[in-house]
Amino acid sequence: MSYQLINSTLPIVLEEIENVLEESPNCPYRAAFIIPELREKLIDYVLSKIPHYYTIESSKSSIKQLRPPFRLLEQRLQLENLIRKGIFELIRENTDWENFRFSHTEESNT
Repeated sequence: MSYQLINSTLPIVLEEIENVLEESPNCPYRAAFIIPELREKLIDYVLSKIPHYYTIESSKSSIKQLRPPFRLLEQRLQLENLIRKGIFELIRENTDWENFRFSHTEESNT
């Protein structure tokens, strides 16, 4: 029987990033993170600062969870705070994001 090790952290991080960005629909940083490069930087930022959890999947599709990722409210809140910190740090580091956003919008309109 063959096994595959799967990182369970990435889907949760993606979901939490989406939740944080959706909470403030009128904030300018939400528009900035539509840009794929900036969103990838945010994902990388968050993943580099948290532990990763893994799942083992067998060839018979039975899944054994090694450790439930971010199951506690405190862990979820820490992840949310880390995402917010990453958003503000990336906006500060990429002060020209507004120019990227406008050029990205113009390209998609043509």
